[in-house]
Amino acid sequence: MRTRPRILDAGSLLLATAMTVAAVAGLSPAYAGEAATPAGPAASRSADDRDPPVIVVDPLSFDITLPPGVVITEQLSVGNEGPPGSVLNYNIDVDDPIIPCRSIAGSTLTPSPGDYYPGTLRTYTLIAYNASEDFEWLDRVMINFIPGISVEGATDFVGGSGGDLVYNGATGDGALVMWNDTNGGWGNIYGGESATAEITLRFADELAGDLEIPWTMSGDDYGVPPHDIPGKMILTGPTGPYLLLVAPNGGEIWAVGESKEVLWASSGDMNAVDVELSRDGGQGWETLAAGHEDTGNFTWLVTGPLSPNCLMRVSAPDSGAVDTSDDVFYIHQPVDWIELPVCQGDCEVGEHDLLDVRIDTEGLPDGDYFANIVVHSNAGADVIVPVTLHVGWTTGSGGAAPALRLERNWPNPFNPRTRIAFELPRAGSAELVVFGANGRLLRTLLAERLPAGRHEVSWDGRDDAGRDLPTGIYLYRLRAAGESRTRKMLLLE
Repeated sequence: MRTRPRILDAGSLLLATAMTVAAVAGLSPAYAGEAATPAGPAASRSADDRDPPVIVVDPLSFDITLPPGVVITEQLSVGNEGPPGSVLNYNIDVDDPIIPCRSIAGSTLTPSPGDYYPGTLRTYTLIAYNASEDFEWLDRVMINFIPGISVEGATDFVGGSGGDLVYNGATGDGALVMWNDTNGGWGNIYGGESATAEITLRFADELAGDLEIPWTMSGDDYGVPPHDIPGKMILTGPTGPYLLLVAPNGGEIWAVGESKEVLWASSGDMNAVDVELSRDGGQGWETLAAGHEDTGNFTWLVTGPLSPNCLMRVSAPDSGAVDTSDDVFYIHQPVDWIELPVCQGDCEVGEHDLLDVRIDTEGLPDGDYFANIVVHSNAGADVIVPVTLHVGWTTGSGGAAPALRLERNWPNPFNPRTRIAFELPRAGSAELVVFGANGRLLRTLLAERLPAGRHEVSWDGRDDAGRDLPTGIYLYRLRAAGESRTRKMLLLE
């Protein structure tokens, strides 16, 4: 059985209080918030026969400016305005819009070392990296060796959390070598993981120049395409020193605050390398490490600014060898500053759920942050609500500007009158309204231009038509200075 009004947040104590007070006062179930059970033909229809719901989401975007160290709560309304008998089922995710649709795109297979010598036998370490961020796991690695390269043997790929990828035992000239997931289920190399195998190769005397060896890595088909990634291993001939950047090599998603490894392979006499980062696709570069020992790796604590167009570059100034990421990778801020304590529900016709959206700027450096609230439902296409958060705005004097403030009403609970105080950071238009828990506008208390500072308005428990409103939970919302604040209050008859 449904209940009205409904305030879906982490602190639903007010609703319980309203129902208890109503019961003690002997009020009817409707005033206590209990909806009647549907009757008539619509009630007998099966779920499969119901008409599709129509989802209504408000607001369609948030643009919020806050100083650091502030926690506020906005509200998102999700409702059903579909035909009679329809029921809306929904759930909500918070996504990072800087990250593209996720797959195993950007996954790499790299040999170390990255060169060869004709007429020699050599053992290589193969590094398979899974760039997936949507839980697609690698379950196969396949290399089609060209004629003139003879496979003498190999080991399994080890290091994946799901187990090893097992070598198929193929040997000989131009062999097709595969490593497979043999333990069933999903793949074995999880997103963001690397696994390694060793392979011993014999090179024919007549080989010359750089060798291109095709490979394919396959995922377990979870998430979005592509599920098969083709590529080529490049083994350079004996023409001089070289550098090969292994990671990040395109498609990786690195978060601010994470510790990440920049990996490369080298050949020739190099004592030190420089490691550089571009955040604008190669137009400008910043030095992460200068004169770093040629160890093949550099540990970097990822920092902002954020960018979807990052490239890494390693170079050896003494030899002129240099290599850059094959494609861009991403530096993003984990979307941990926004939270919806309740993120799923269902609505019958005319019902609107009011969901708390908690914004926390504690620990966030000055800058702009972005998120998408994605509402999935049985009403059809997802509804995406963009959230833009500006942190660290200042006044003309250089000090931190005061935030828009909406105080708790007093008294609360109240009957018949309560006072609502608020503070404006600057002069401008302000609107203060009261609406029911179902999202319906009931009373406009204020809609005018006001000076900066503190203001107070009273409400007498009536709607715009002068009618007394029944016991229940109501919301009051202040909009000013490009922001909004919402709080709850309890009216008792």
